[in-house]
Amino acid sequence: DIHHILITTGVPRANGQVERLNSVIINVLAKMSLEKPDQWYRQVPKVQLALNGSYQSSIGMTPFKLVFGVEMKHPEYQSMREAVEHEYVRWHEENRRKTDSWPRRRS
Repeated sequence: DIHHILITTGVPRANGQVERLNSVIINVLAKMSLEKPDQWYRQVPKVQLALNGSYQSSIGMTPFKLVFGVEMKHPEYQSMREAVEHEYVRWHEENRRKTDSWPRRRS
C-alpha cells in the first residue's frame, strides 16, 4: 500500500524524509566533485544510480526493485552504493548525537 502524506508547503522541516535524502545527495555530490566543483551536475546520474539501488526502509526494498521487480546489476553501482550508504550512516550518527544532547523533559 502507498500512503500519500500531505505536508505544509514552503516548510522544509515538514518533510523530513525528503530533506534527509537531499542532505545525503548534496554531501555525496560535493565529495564527488572536489576536482571540478563547477561540474557537479556531471555526477548526478551516478548518485541517482546509487540511490536507486540502495535499500530504503520506507518501502522495504530498493527503488529499482520496486519499479523493475529485480535487483540492479551495474558495473559502477557497487562503489557508488557504498559511498551513498556511508553518507547515510554518517548523517544518522550526526543526527543521533544532536538528539542525544537535547535536554530531557521531566514529567
